[in-house]
Amino acid sequence: MDEYLQSVSNPAVYAAGDAVASGGPSLTPVAGYEGLIAAANLLAGNHRKASYLGVHTVAFTIPPLASVGLSEHSAREQGLKFRTHREITSSWYSSRRVGEDCSARKDFRLPHGRIRHSLYALRSELHVRRMIAGTGAA
Repeated sequence: MDEYLQSVSNPAVYAAGDAVASGGPSLTPVAGYEGLIAAANLLAGNHRKASYLGVHTVAFTIPPLASVGLSEHSAREQGLKFRTHREITSSWYSSRRVGEDCSARKDFRLPHGRIRHSLYALRSELHVRRMIAGTGAA
């Protein structure tokens, strides 16, 4: 498949989801997104390509962990200039509602202020303090 989700050996075939090695995460919403792109390209000619920069992931664990966007590591590899913002979120309603007394978030922003990655964590106090201090993996 090429970047338009079209077969390189049979131009009449387009694919999405598990049928294509697109580089996107193997998630049902991503397959649906790729299906829309494949259909648009099939119907109107190759004009749309998939972008996976805003795909979010969640680990359904206790405590929960969620992230969206480009990782800090990937941003550094791409040579992007950004600043990291960390914040304790224990006072947020979302933490108080479930009785979490220690939670935090971290994001990094490009110079014009657009957030490129956001990580929200409900973790042990030690992990949250390390995340805020920038001394632990998060």
